[in-house]
Amino acid sequence: MNDFNDKKKKKDCTEEQTRRFNDVFLFNCPVCPMSNNGIKGNFVVGVDGTDLFEPYDDYNDRAMPNVEVTKMVINQSIEAPLTTSDTMTLSGNLTVQNGNGIGHVSAAWRRVVSTFSWAEIEFAAGNGPTLQLRAFRNLTTCSYGNLGLVFHKQTRGIGAGVQAMVARQLGSHTTGYITWKGGSGSSMESSFVKESDNSRLQLGLQLGVKNCFASLTYQYKIDVDTRLRTGIKFGLLESQLSYGADRKISEHSNLGASITIGSLNGVVLKIRLNRSNQSFVFPLLLSDSISPMAIFYGTVTPLLLYYAISTLLVKPFLAKAKETSVSNKRKPDFISPVHPGALQKNRKRSYVSLGNPGRLSTGYNGLGGHSTVLMPSQAKRIKKVAKPQTLSKFVRTKANPPLPHM
Repeated sequence: MNDFNDKKKKKDCTEEQTRRFNDVFLFNCPVCPMSNNGIKGNFVVGVDGTDLFEPYDDYNDRAMPNVEVTKMVINQSIEAPLTTSDTMTLSGNLTVQNGNGIGHVSAAWRRVVSTFSWAEIEFAAGNGPTLQLRAFRNLTTCSYGNLGLVFHKQTRGIGAGVQAMVARQLGSHTTGYITWKGGSGSSMESSFVKESDNSRLQLGLQLGVKNCFASLTYQYKIDVDTRLRTGIKFGLLESQLSYGADRKISEHSNLGASITIGSLNGVVLKIRLNRSNQSFVFPLLLSDSISPMAIFYGTVTPLLLYYAISTLLVKPFLAKAKETSVSNKRKPDFISPVHPGALQKNRKRSYVSLGNPGRLSTGYNGLGGHSTVLMPSQAKRIKKVAKPQTLSKFVRTKANPPLPHM
């Protein structure tokens, strides 16, 4: 019995190990059909809407509140396979905030070293040259890890950073992670993830130089297309509470909205739209402090807008499209009418005669059409297939089909 349990656990570990490797590399490789040609994009538009709930005293005489765009981020990358083991990735980033912009462009080369390991090197330029080295490796049948090194140019010399992560499968649906970051923001983080068919629970604890916190996130799938999520975070610098929902609106599109309430960042409404490998994120700052009015309207307004658009636009459009599809399936095939004047003309058509097989001749059949007498070899070939009672009849050619019955 113990041997059977050990074999089952080893099989589960191997399946989890393969799935993790596929998630990290194979599903992101453009050779795989699930990668949608390896093109990925991320667009973030930050909006400051604090004037809606916290208007400035000096501008109370304005008719409309001031809502402005304070931040824009564009990330785009494309993966190109060089060989079955090598992949080249080109990416770019542009960030504009409060009138100041930065950006960089990078090129990365990834190579599959063995069945369960790969290595990658990336060079970026723009905000100072940066060199990154990353590697992934399965350690045992139930554990794996990755390592990353970063070197970037500073005003005084060269800065370096390191990040290492080790994961181990603790059960068929449970995984533990330990992550260490070294450099300017050194920290140690451990997390515990438990997944099932309808839910996902994650517990995390971080100890670092800049911040220490504990977090808990939970996701629950109501049905195939709807998922709810919530999270809480307690730290020395800030505490946060978040909740939201995600909805699949089409085969390749997902729409989500969440509210984040923090002691430092205030109330933030985030709307996210995913279309294939492209994502559009709109974080809307409603209040700099914890405001009950901002929390209420930030929660209710997206629900009402989604319900109104779904009821007034989406559902009628889908119903009409379905009705049109059903009516087209039930509609009989269209038969074009034959003009009476063309009937007499169509009677003069070609036919093949199976009369005297030994005589080779061509001529008119008396109706204005051509007749052809077959050779003996051709007549014998037709006699083997045709029925005896049909040999004396005319065989219509494809160019002149039989007339419809009147």
